[in-house]
Amino acid sequence: MIAPSTRHVPLLLGLAALLAFPIVRGGLEVRRVDDCARPKALLRLEGLPGSGPLTERYERYDADLRQWTQTTLGPATPGMKLRAALIRSFRPIELYTRPPTRLLGPIEAQSTEIDWVRSGPDRLPIQTIFDTTGGRHSMASYLFVYRGRPVRRPLWWQIWSAPQQLWSGTQPLSLLIVAGPVQPAARSAARERAVRWLVAAYELQREACEPPAGTPRL
Repeated sequence: MIAPSTRHVPLLLGLAALLAFPIVRGGLEVRRVDDCARPKALLRLEGLPGSGPLTERYERYDADLRQWTQTTLGPATPGMKLRAALIRSFRPIELYTRPPTRLLGPIEAQSTEIDWVRSGPDRLPIQTIFDTTGGRHSMASYLFVYRGRPVRRPLWWQIWSAPQQLWSGTQPLSLLIVAGPVQPAARSAARERAVRWLVAAYELQREACEPPAGTPRL
């Protein structure tokens, strides 16, 4: 009989601990830390390119949802009706599990594309999905921001930062999103409009949340 190898046991135990931490943490009292220097500035989206009047604006909707600010995008264009939102929450799983449902309701991604867009020193992974099932024509473009940085897969970032969260507390995940019904002929224009707004929203968040000079990041 061949004895099973144990050389990978420490690695597997380490990975199991990292994966289990978010679950275990849910049952514990965890210190929440808002890592944004001026969070109230994120409630003002009217100045971003294309933003119209705000349709929703919440600050501290509950203990976990830090902010929710929603606006319409204009000008009105045939073939598209877009809304945009900046959402920050200490319940990240609700944002990175099918994020467009926060604005569109149930959506089935027929295709997913990524635009890597430069903004200052950062490259933004803006993800866009389209849904044409059941006669729907929907589009959603979105960007995640975690610990002040654009991220493509926030779940992995949270797993790897789990040990640090034990000491410094947990920070909110941001979802910047543009979504709405878009006819096929208007896809390109809608996507360009969404990318412009998302870049501007990211730059607003970067400016508002950057700590004063000499202050270390959490």
